[in-house]
Amino acid sequence: MKKGLLAAGAICAVAIAGFVIWGMRGGGASGPLNPASGNKVSPVADAPKWQVIGGLEAGVRNVFIQISPSAAKDRSAYDEALAAVCSGESGCLVAFFLPGDKVPPNEPMAKFMSEGGWRNYHPVAYWFNNAFTDWDCERAGDKGAPLNAMCGAFVEDAYSAILSVSSRTKLARFCGWGDKGEVASVKAYISKMKDPARREQFSSKFDKNLSETYGGEASNCVALRSDVEARSEDALKFLAEHQI
Repeated sequence: MKKGLLAAGAICAVAIAGFVIWGMRGGGASGPLNPASGNKVSPVADAPKWQVIGGLEAGVRNVFIQISPSAAKDRSAYDEALAAVCSGESGCLVAFFLPGDKVPPNEPMAKFMSEGGWRNYHPVAYWFNNAFTDWDCERAGDKGAPLNAMCGAFVEDAYSAILSVSSRTKLARFCGWGDKGEVASVKAYISKMKDPARREQFSSKFDKNLSETYGGEASNCVALRSDVEARSEDALKFLAEHQI
């Protein structure tokens, strides 16, 4: 299962910081039990695509939401749920699950962490600080996925490739190796990308990396050259064979 933005350990770190609380505004859940967690399901009027199934007790608003299987790859279902339970609150945390997923029980955060925290659970998506920080590209789908989830064939590999090329270019400028034409090659690749938003994402990142000055030791010009050159060459070969 591909995780786009935030590994379970990072989610765990957020929970440790105390950013977790249970429920919608002022209330406990009611309704049938979620068999995967024992939590009660709280149907929401006019929102058949999703329902609240619990949360943890701690410092700010946190909600566990179950997404209907028919809406699992419908981004609007996630957005509707967020609008209803967060109301624009920047500290709101929401973990989305599908029916049958293992869901944390409703319990104090300290107890949850003592039992292993998020290492034991795999939300289909996770929302924090007004952004999706985790998105399962397979179960939640490519369409509507946040850009940083890197969903889609070869997208994540292509992103890593442009980073490898920019790393070589920065070190080459510092060491005086010269430009092998890799910058022009990457810019040409990015210009041919089909998705305008993805094209802007890659272009901005590549330009930002190139604007930075290498801050390492001069000895790295010799110590790192063979590895950096090889990685850049492999990256350019990958890009030549996999246009996204």
